[in-house]
Order: sequence, then structure tokens, then C-alpha cells
Amino acid sequence: MRTTYPLPNPCWHCNAPNDAVSDLTGEKKPYPGAISLCVECGAPGILTETMTSREPTDDELKDILRSQQVRRMMAAIALSHGRVVFIGKGKG
Repeated sequence: MRTTYPLPNPCWHCNAPNDAVSDLTGEKKPYPGAISLCVECGAPGILTETMTSREPTDDELKDILRSQQVRRMMAAIALSHGRVVFIGKGKG
């Protein structure tokens, strides 16, 4: 797994400190524009040029949530914190 250590920045959603970025597949170094997930709250973000995570736009969020892999990772993060998760097909 390749990990980058940018300057710590808070999660845009929960304000938890994020101080490392890793590619889950272990194949690539994280890159600007890639999807990131906060390991505290599971909120998806978009990596910037400085490897910090920003809030996705509405269109980006729609695209992100189409990914079954991302939804599974978000569920795994939620479950690791003892939260109840349901992942099903939504309407629309």
C-alpha cells in the first residue's frame, strides 16, 4: 500500500484530523482528483493538489456513490465504529 503524508487537515464533514492518504488497492500513489474517505466518519472527499480532502460537489457525490466499492468501504468504516448500516438500491 502506498501512503502519502500531507499536512494534517480536518475532515470537511466531521472535523477529524486526516494525516495520511493511501490507495486501497496498493497499486497507485494517491493523486489529485481521487476519491478519499475519512476513516472516522466515512465521508467521501476529493483529493486536492496538496493531498488534502475537500467536500465533493453534488455531481461528484452522485458519481462517487455510484461505485459499489466506495459504498462498501463507507459501510465498513461505519461498522467499525459500531454504526448500523443498510446498503440497498435507492430510488432514482
